[in-house]
Amino acid sequence: MTGKEALAQMLVAEGLEYIFGNPGTSETPFLDVLQDYPTLQYIQALQEGTAVGMADGYARATGQPAFANIHIAGGLANGVSALYNAYRGGTPLVLTAGNSDTRMLLSEPVLSGDLVEMTQQFTKWSAEVPNAANIPMAVRRALQGSQDSSHRPGVSVLPVGYHG
Repeated sequence: MTGKEALAQMLVAEGLEYIFGNPGTSETPFLDVLQDYPTLQYIQALQEGTAVGMADGYARATGQPAFANIHIAGGLANGVSALYNAYRGGTPLVLTAGNSDTRMLLSEPVLSGDLVEMTQQFTKWSAEVPNAANIPMAVRRALQGSQDSSHRPGVSVLPVGYHG
């Protein structure tokens, strides 16, 4: 099973229906697999802050956890203000962000960064997922953390290789 399939299957298993996002190239393989999971609807935003804000609003309105998927360091930086709002509001939200291919990190790619450090102050739990096999556990942990008594968002950073 590929990482993109594992992510889609975990979202379905957890009863999520919507993915709010603003994809970049590292997220396109995940979008490709969604055709095989018709119960998941992708709602595209024009900017990452809007995607996280829509997820926050959906979770607040329904009381159900929301899932957002945005692009790499620049996109995550755009979404941090909405993540902060979700954190302060106690919203059950899971946010994933792609990251540069781990094989390229020593060359310091333009849009790469320490995404865990960028988000951990506004989350219950934030971690980089090192390989596709860990995606289900990471998503479940982020979801569980977002639904406990603290209702704080969880973030999973998925390197570009997660779709393989």
